[in-house]
Amino acid sequence: MTRREEREYIFKTIFRNDFSEDVDMNEQVDLFMMDVISDMGYTAEAEEADFESESDYAGTSGKKTGRKKKNKEEDEEKIPDIEFIEKICAVHKDIEFVRNTAKDIVGKVNELDDIIRQYCAGWTPEHMGKAELSILRLAIYEIKYRDDVPYGIAINEAVNLAKAYGDDKAPSFINGVLAKVPENI
Repeated sequence: MTRREEREYIFKTIFRNDFSEDVDMNEQVDLFMMDVISDMGYTAEAEEADFESESDYAGTSGKKTGRKKKNKEEDEEKIPDIEFIEKICAVHKDIEFVRNTAKDIVGKVNELDDIIRQYCAGWTPEHMGKAELSILRLAIYEIKYRDDVPYGIAINEAVNLAKAYGDDKAPSFINGVLAKVPENI
C-alpha cells in the first residue's frame, strides 16, 4: 500500500467517525478496518488459518483468506472481528499503520478541532463539511505529530484529498487554512 493509499484509508476512517454518535470510536475504526482488509483481498473462510507468514494464509484461489462472520445475526450487527484484525495487522504493517493512526486521530479530535478553530477564521468545525473537517484533522495531525511527513507534503496531500472528496471550493479552502498553520504547531 502506498503512502497516498494509507492516507486515503485514514481519511475515510476518520470521516466515517463523524457519522457515528454515541458509539465507541475505536469500534468504529475497527469496523472500517474490516472494510479495508476486505478491499485488500483478505476475506474468505479460513478461520483456522495461521497468519504467521504470507504463505500461511494464501488460499487455493490465490486470494488471501480471513475469517467470515459466524452467523447472519452477527453480520447484521456488524461486530468487528478484533482477533482477525489483529492477525492481519501483525502481518501487514501498512494496515496496522492505518488502524493505529486513525485511532490516534480519533483520540485527538478535540485537540485537532481546537487548532482548526484557531487558524480557521469565521468557521468552526461544527459548521464545516465533514469531508473538509476530516481532511483538516488528518493534515494537522500529520503536521503536528508525524516527523516523517514534511509540512509541504501534508498540505499537498490534503489538497489532493479535497479535490477527490470535497466540493469545488474545498481544495482552496483546505490550502488556505493549512497555509496559516505553522510548521511547528
